Amino acid sequence: LRQEENPPGGLYSKDDADWSISVAEHIDSGSQRRSRFISASKSLEVCWFYASKAIHERSIDLDSLRIAEINLDLSRGRVWDLAGHHELARIQGVELDIEEGSTADNYAKTFQEVIIDRPIDPNEIVRILPVPENLPVPTNFRTFESRLGALQYDKASSGREERK
Repeated sequence: LRQEENPPGGLYSKDDADWSISVAEHIDSGSQRRSRFISASKSLEVCWFYASKAIHERSIDLDSLRIAEINLDLSRGRVWDLAGHHELARIQGVELDIEEGSTADNYAKTFQEVIIDRPIDPNEIVRILPVPENLPVPTNFRTFESRLGALQYDKASSGREERK
């Protein structure tokens, strides 16, 4: 979660979002460009990787970092699981501008990215998880993931759970 986000009120794209940014541009730019899309991951390890990057690369305080576990109401639409996005997009009748094998495609698959093109309702937020202490330094995701295995983090509680 971004530091300014308030999960009990729901989750929204950034206030100054650029609505002209495509899905592929959103993925390629990471958080560098402010798009209308909300990025999420199906992997807790990916969330921990980005939390570790915030701690080690941007000097963000551990206690200010949180992870929201969400259970999206897919009937509300405009949610794409990009690990298998091409077939899903065809089923939904949506044209995503991501080419198979492109940087955006590979990134989305590696990080098990889910793109949300709508606000996340407070009722879709299951719980808020704090970030575990002593996460490995994030050199790259595969190395980070292998170092996590040795640390035996408790995925059920993320180490220091707080209920919403």
